[in-house]
Amino acid sequence: MTVWAYTTLLFLSLIQDVLSLPLILSVNPLIGLAVLITALITAAFMFMFFTLKRKSLTWLYLLAAIGVIVRLIGATMVDIAIAFIIVILALVVRDYIIKKTINGKPLFN
Repeated sequence: MTVWAYTTLLFLSLIQDVLSLPLILSVNPLIGLAVLITALITAAFMFMFFTLKRKSLTWLYLLAAIGVIVRLIGATMVDIAIAFIIVILALVVRDYIIKKTINGKPLFN
C-alpha cells in the first residue's frame, strides 16, 4: 500500500511540476531547469516502475537523492522532516522492487 501511495504522490508532483514549469522558467531559469530535471527523473522512474523494470532502482536513487538535496537547501525543520520522509519512502519502494516475487520469480526484471 505504501508503494502505491508513494507513486501516486510522485504522479501528482509530476503534474504540478509540468503545470508550473512555464511560470518558474519565466521567473528563474536556473530553478526552472532543476524542476525540469526532477520532472524528467520522476517520469523515467514511474515508467520503469510500472513496466516492472529493475532499472527503476537507479531512477529511484536519483529521485530520492535530488529530493533530499533540494529539501536540505531550504534547511527549515519542515524541509528536514520531508527529506527524512523521502528517504524512508524510497527505502520501502526499494525493498518492494528487490523482494517482490510471484510464484518464486522476481516481479521486477
